[in-house]
Amino acid sequence: MLRLMRESAGSWIIKILLGLIVLAFVFVGTGTYNSGRTSTIGSVNGNPITVNDYQMTYYNILENLRRQFGGQLNDEIIKMFNIQQQAIDQVIEAELMRQAAESAGIIVSNQELIESITRIPAFQEGGVFDKERYRLLLSQNRLTPESFEAMQKEAILFNKIRIIVAGSVKVSEEEARAWYEWENTAVAIAYVSFDPRTYTDIEITNEMLVSYYDAQKQNYMTEPAIKARYVKFDPLAYRDKVVVSDQEVENYYNSNPAEYKLEEMVSGRQIILKSADDEGNGPAEEKRAKALALMERAKAGDDFAELAKQFSEGPEKETGGAFGPLTRSDLLPAVAEAAFSLEIGDISDPIKTRHGWHILKIEERRPPGTKPLAEVTDLIRAKLSGRKSQNRAYDEAVSIYNISFGDDDLADNATELGLDLVETDFFTRSQGPSDLPGSSDFTNIAFSLPLLDISDVIDINGIYYLVQVIAEQPEQIPDLETVRDKVYSDVMAQQQRLTAEKAAEELLAAAGDAGSLLAATEEKGYEIQTVTIQNRNNPPPEFEQAPAVMEAAYNLSPDSPIPKNVVRGDDGKYYAVALTNRTPPIPTGFSVSRDNIIERLTRQKQNDFFQSWITRLRENSRITLSDQFQG
Repeated sequence: MLRLMRESAGSWIIKILLGLIVLAFVFVGTGTYNSGRTSTIGSVNGNPITVNDYQMTYYNILENLRRQFGGQLNDEIIKMFNIQQQAIDQVIEAELMRQAAESAGIIVSNQELIESITRIPAFQEGGVFDKERYRLLLSQNRLTPESFEAMQKEAILFNKIRIIVAGSVKVSEEEARAWYEWENTAVAIAYVSFDPRTYTDIEITNEMLVSYYDAQKQNYMTEPAIKARYVKFDPLAYRDKVVVSDQEVENYYNSNPAEYKLEEMVSGRQIILKSADDEGNGPAEEKRAKALALMERAKAGDDFAELAKQFSEGPEKETGGAFGPLTRSDLLPAVAEAAFSLEIGDISDPIKTRHGWHILKIEERRPPGTKPLAEVTDLIRAKLSGRKSQNRAYDEAVSIYNISFGDDDLADNATELGLDLVETDFFTRSQGPSDLPGSSDFTNIAFSLPLLDISDVIDINGIYYLVQVIAEQPEQIPDLETVRDKVYSDVMAQQQRLTAEKAAEELLAAAGDAGSLLAATEEKGYEIQTVTIQNRNNPPPEFEQAPAVMEAAYNLSPDSPIPKNVVRGDDGKYYAVALTNRTPPIPTGFSVSRDNIIERLTRQKQNDFFQSWITRLRENSRITLSDQFQG
């Protein structure tokens, strides 16, 4: 499904859709609107889940990750979040909620819908809903009022269900106090860590490789692969085909005056004397007296620039205190108030700020205004040309989509119209097409398509695609020789882990016999570490990648200070741990944080209750999925 958010990540439409996501709790973008073709990936109690439902949800989840990770988002992160499964779960759960609402007679009235939309600031002019602005902004983002209103209505409906199901869930004072004590108890522990990577003197035999491979060969199974062909519609290729008239440039200029507004600006010079509480340069009163004396000299005719070079302690000292041109927002509030009230040539009284004492002389003032059309014509023309090229590329993609229905249609139509048809090699979910590096969007959409079906128009980073899967290759188990290096690496890692774990277990057993981890450590010659964990939510740096150590530490008590088992952290290390002290939080701390704790726990308890309700609903429903979306 074409991604609805065609403007930049900070545009108004994304802010609105983010609002919808919040309203809908965790169920986003699973539209029954804009359905397009009705290829399905499954059903919920007989109601179909369409490919478009899935694709739109997938894109919304991906957009959320992009906002969270920015430029750091890559295929590895996307794979880690298992977006496909998230999207499938969300479309299923959204359909379950629709059915539950219908069964319970829960509806969203037209009045509720109208009130929710008219309250959105993006659709208002001067604080009042503007119908023309509403339609214009939707059309600029390829949304119809009908599709947007359907999205908004569904978001309100889902929020209603959530309130009905979980709104009555509360948290008692006793629960809040118990949670406060549970979270804020401090524990001190001693520990010894065993890093498997330090055990390198391990011999790996061919028998070990064969035995491991025979037992684990399923883990070396290749991924399913597909081959696809696609037509690309790059807006840059249409730049020479669009024309932006002078009248269009002028219309845009007149319709968007805020973009070309020039704020009032001032230039001048300043002397700064840092105050005593800033730099410890002497009593504050002496600084004020010095500032007054310099002001008098400047007003009496002494050269301001020379005074600044000699006495100023500000960053502009070497240039005679020169600053500007600057707007009001560029200056500290007190300095701005003075600077914009002075006439050219005037010298201010000393002004006190957190930086010290300021004395200003204004030398130039630029009144507010608007950049002339001639100055911004090229920028506007480039912007409108980009928009037209984007629209031209999209429209051509849609026109090809509308006449292509499967089999060889895409290839035949592309050839007939002189468009480049690109055919990929076989590729997997984890390794996309070689000619489209990092194209996780393309890969995941391709894998959602049935063989020979043609995708909806796909928007990937502002370039449009039509995609068709033309061949499939099933998963298979390679022979040992093909993956020998990988098997060797896995066997070595396994033996290193076993060796480290055994060393940790031997130390822990010795500690149990001696009644002390310290005594056992001294006997075996290991280095022991100690640390105090102040509360459960703030692990010390050494345990940020080892939450299991935190959990083990809090499960220990003065009566049982040594655990029965070693702990393996997410960092891959093994830990022998012992409790040395346990300190409950001060009771008075609860009264300070009580309201905040109750609010947080109530929100969490309601969310948990709601999710349990959804889970029960799902368990009691008939849900089917096509093979490629199973498990």
